[in-house]
Amino acid sequence: MLNMKTILVLTDFSIRAQYAAEYAMQMAFKSGADLILCNAIELAEHNPVAQPIAWPVAGHLSLQDECMMDLKYLANHLKSLVPKNQKDALYEPTVTCIAGFGKLTTLVSGIIPVKGVDLIVMGAHKSNGLARFLFDSHTHDILDNIDCPVLMIPGSQGYKGINLIAYGTDLTFSNKKVIQYLSEIAEPFNAEILVRNILPPNVSSDGQANKILADQGQNASDSILTRITYTSIQGENIPKSLLEISGAGKADILALVHKRYGFFENLFHSSISKRMVDIAEVPLLVLPGSFSENVGDLSDDQLDHYCYEPGRSRG
Repeated sequence: MLNMKTILVLTDFSIRAQYAAEYAMQMAFKSGADLILCNAIELAEHNPVAQPIAWPVAGHLSLQDECMMDLKYLANHLKSLVPKNQKDALYEPTVTCIAGFGKLTTLVSGIIPVKGVDLIVMGAHKSNGLARFLFDSHTHDILDNIDCPVLMIPGSQGYKGINLIAYGTDLTFSNKKVIQYLSEIAEPFNAEILVRNILPPNVSSDGQANKILADQGQNASDSILTRITYTSIQGENIPKSLLEISGAGKADILALVHKRYGFFENLFHSSISKRMVDIAEVPLLVLPGSFSENVGDLSDDQLDHYCYEPGRSRG
């Protein structure tokens, strides 16, 4: 049974966020997890771009009460989605609500350890470069600052089942922790997992890379081991290769690991996961960089041979 027990759903009450919450609820009653609905009330005084406003305490409380009412309305809607036939629902999730003041990432980082959050679900906020520069992107902020897997639901896409999870990677790091986590996601859905190693265009697929990945996946639960497939493809353009993995109904979830760059590195590198948020047409599961911290399983020769950037994880 899935180890995941708590799913944190971030909402701004948009239709996009509602679809994401409904998706999370479908996952919850299949996997035995509970939901937390969260909305961050970001006042002008917390926004460096906005004109500061002196909000009275009564105004704060009224705003929070209104937000809680909206959250409870959403919670009741989600509870109505639980199948009445218990054969279709393994568990009836509890749904709790949190409305807090301040920056979204600050609020979320405080909730995760206290509530034992295993997965964050949110609508994918696609914005152009100018909008991100002026107002920041909540999606990108979450990816860069929160050490927790994030599942982003594109547009107004509803839940269509989870039958295949595709994971795009290279061999720059050990994938043990990632494959273990994906197997726990897949198990209650009897889903297949496709681990696709993306090779540089000058490296042929000789089967050795697949064997390395298969060895890294041995910690997956026994019931899912036979449903994991390892393949390799050559790809000059990584985002394009990831789209090929998940496109045309090939996968229900596309997973990858997020690589965080420092300020100066950002001048020369573009985060693949951030680019995929804007173009992925299926739910995108982004694992934090901590999932790739173990690099001891690969030799320098293997890194040099199979990876785009030897010694550097990509995400």
